[in-house]
Amino acid sequence: MSTESTSVQQSAFLDVGFHSGVKAQVYHADPCPTPSLSSSMAALMIERSPAHARLSHPKLCSEYVPRATTDGMNFGSVGHELLLGAGGGIAVFDGDSWRGKEATAFKAAAELEGKTPIKRDDYDLISKCCESAREQMRSMGLGYVLEEGRSEEVAIWTHRGQYMRAMFDRWIPERGEIWDLKFTGKSAHPHEIQRTITNMAYDLRSEFYLTGASALTGIPARKGGLGYQFLFIETEPPFCVTPCFLPESLRIRGKNLAQEAMDKFCDCMESGIWPGYVTSTVEIESPMWVEHEIADSII
Repeated sequence: MSTESTSVQQSAFLDVGFHSGVKAQVYHADPCPTPSLSSSMAALMIERSPAHARLSHPKLCSEYVPRATTDGMNFGSVGHELLLGAGGGIAVFDGDSWRGKEATAFKAAAELEGKTPIKRDDYDLISKCCESAREQMRSMGLGYVLEEGRSEEVAIWTHRGQYMRAMFDRWIPERGEIWDLKFTGKSAHPHEIQRTITNMAYDLRSEFYLTGASALTGIPARKGGLGYQFLFIETEPPFCVTPCFLPESLRIRGKNLAQEAMDKFCDCMESGIWPGYVTSTVEIESPMWVEHEIADSII
């Protein structure tokens, strides 16, 4: 299947395929003809419950309220825009706090225009961070990641007749690569990344994205086929960069979890029932230390 991308009117529904130029607000509001499953909702389906996932969906919950952005989230959004060249624009505030009428009005106006508000000191820091990241990527032979392909590419596909959607940070169809940028205030050391990926369910999210890319291209998501790479970037000097990909064991785990989430979503959409943790009375398992204590007492 073709990997060509289409640009669409922001007011139109988006159907199956790759789409460029989709504004973040449009994507997060769910531009599909019927409610669709995103990677963040898929993670909630597994880590919490379908009931929790439904509350996070703009089309499924009448009381849905978009999550308020934080300085940390905006910092990462600006970093994405500076490195990838795609986004709604950046509004730099020459102040050190969002308190006060002037700051509040500036932030509100920027968000109304779809821009990311950021304080001057934070903007200067993230700019240095991105400049360092570019240099490190080039030295690793990965400069093409920031030069080739398409940024913030939206992929829409179906599973069991239900819509699925994803927004790739960087999609390089000629190489069959998806790149996911992660700005972190923590360590980007490989050992720390290992914990972050499992704690944040990034294995589920990466395989969910690969499932979509594979469905649209017809190329299998495996060695020699489509690939998913992470790019972790520290937000404090010396701004260390760690590109990495998942081992086969985590890919298998992520694929199983992504499949489970997609099937749960389809079940809920078909039945109209979004259960919580359990559907009947359950017996709670004993902590391991209790089992050991009982075993010792018997001896």
